[in-house]
Amino acid sequence: MRIDFLKILIMCSLAFLSLDCFGIEGFKTLMDAPPPAVSSAYNSVFMLFIEDADSYIHGSAFLVHVEVGANSTQLYFMTGKHVLQEHCQKIGYCPELKLYQDAQMQVFSSGEDFVYGRPNINQVEVIKLSQNPNLVLLKASVKNNLIANPKALSISKSCEMSSGETLFAVGFPKVAVRVAKGSLPIPQQNKILKRWSQGVFVGDFTQGVSKFLGTSVDTLPGNSGGPLLNASGEVVGVVDLSASLVENQYLYSGSETPGRLDAQSLVIPCDYLQVFITH
Repeated sequence: MRIDFLKILIMCSLAFLSLDCFGIEGFKTLMDAPPPAVSSAYNSVFMLFIEDADSYIHGSAFLVHVEVGANSTQLYFMTGKHVLQEHCQKIGYCPELKLYQDAQMQVFSSGEDFVYGRPNINQVEVIKLSQNPNLVLLKASVKNNLIANPKALSISKSCEMSSGETLFAVGFPKVAVRVAKGSLPIPQQNKILKRWSQGVFVGDFTQGVSKFLGTSVDTLPGNSGGPLLNASGEVVGVVDLSASLVENQYLYSGSETPGRLDAQSLVIPCDYLQVFITH
């Protein structure tokens, strides 16, 4: 996948002609005074966690629909199909898959250990999968009041965006990768937990028959499957490809400074999301 640096630079420069065009670097926690768009969506983003005998994987997922019944609540989540890797690749319950509304993973020199999660949703069903776009719809039935303020995020009805438009990502980035490369200071950098990041819309990009939104929003492995939000808190896409992956040929050095252009994420656009859910 090749990003045309000159094209991005021209688009961004024409939009703002200032450093505002390049967004804000780094990952922030809920303690960093997030904007309303992030605050309203924060509890709707979950850690997706799968562990088997040999290893574990983690990513992000978010609520797209909630049905409250007399005794139980039906929760519907969207995430990326590739987040599940070789797991849960068919319709039905996936016993190794768990979801956490709030979770932390402590980073040690020997690796990462899952240390805290609230609450544990471990009866998760795959109800829809798609290779293109790279999406999965999950369903879980939980007791009422188990999830704090379950709120489905609204998918934007208008998928048209202007170059330089402010965007936000919420998810569980593997920041240990970033710290190891000598990046900007990160709060609680020895932990993987829910974080938000901010950037701008750069332009539309295509890979084969797939269309993506190019953004300067910081993402890392662990963000995949999480939502990209506009300033109104609506979902405009799902994080699909991260800047830290060398094979994606992103403009990423691991030692950025504010104002430096780095198209860091390719995101599945919301018109794909709308079709996936309704068909």
